[in-house]
Amino acid sequence: MIHQVLPFLAKEINTFFKLKYDLNEDKVVLSNIVNPDGSLAIEEQNKVLLTMINVEEETTVRQGKAYIRSKNGSFSAVAPPVKVNLMLLFSAYFENKNYVEAMKFLSGIIAFFQSHKNFTPQEYPALNGAVDRMLFEIVNLDINKLNNMWGVTGSKYIPSIAYRLKTIQIMEVGVSEEIGQVKGFG
Repeated sequence: MIHQVLPFLAKEINTFFKLKYDLNEDKVVLSNIVNPDGSLAIEEQNKVLLTMINVEEETTVRQGKAYIRSKNGSFSAVAPPVKVNLMLLFSAYFENKNYVEAMKFLSGIIAFFQSHKNFTPQEYPALNGAVDRMLFEIVNLDINKLNNMWGVTGSKYIPSIAYRLKTIQIMEVGVSEEIGQVKGFG
């Protein structure tokens, strides 16, 4: 699911930027900020990096066993879906002389999510059943959390904003128990 949602999101933001700023090129790149060896992950500057920086379980909604109906009318117990939130970081990776341009694109990210808070497969068929819906909210990071977050990435600070993508459901159907067909009372 994650591998479908993040490229979809980058594509939608790029489409928004192309219309808003009359661009011919993609500005949003789905990428790490640095490689495991500490080198920069992308060589191209003047881009907005979309990086997943954390996955957290959604604990407010928990389910017991889930059941699916088979073709013969019986039910099978399956493990309940895992619901996760993704923390996404949008970093304006621009040359120093383009600092104002970096601020423009960070403002553009905020504008995009202000006008696109909720995504559903009905409105966006490209989601192709990957999620039921996607909801976005800004993650407020105080200076200490921001410092820690950039330290974890292994990079120096780049102007950025973090969003939480709520809630992605991951479910692999593996039958744990078969329940016979339910018959009417007579």
